[in-house]
Amino acid sequence: MFFVIESDFYMIQAAIPSLLSILRIILTPIVVVSIFKEEWIYASSLFALASFTDFLDGFLARRFGSSSRFGACIDVIADKILMVSSFGAMYFVYGENLIPAWFLYFLILREAAILFGGVIIFTKFSTTRLVK
Repeated sequence: MFFVIESDFYMIQAAIPSLLSILRIILTPIVVVSIFKEEWIYASSLFALASFTDFLDGFLARRFGSSSRFGACIDVIADKILMVSSFGAMYFVYGENLIPAWFLYFLILREAAILFGGVIIFTKFSTTRLVK
């Protein structure tokens, strides 16, 4: 017989936002392959689903009060992976006809700046230390 202890329920509830971010990372290669196969309806549907998980993980983390350092980091990384991979795949499939090179370069620079800026802020202003 299986009993769910109340604390187990809260642990599962706290893990859901991070699992949604991990799902977004898992969906990214499927989106990219769909773009390369030019299956646009499938690719756009999966991209929309992945984008919805971005909204949902933030909403659930705030709703359940289950924000974590891991969740905050994996959410940002998942966003960057999805955006750069998807737009990069569209550029490689259609080149300048669909996505101008300057837009892709700007997107990559923007995402990298946000990521590295977050790392600097996170390490400089963090109240806890990872290593003693």
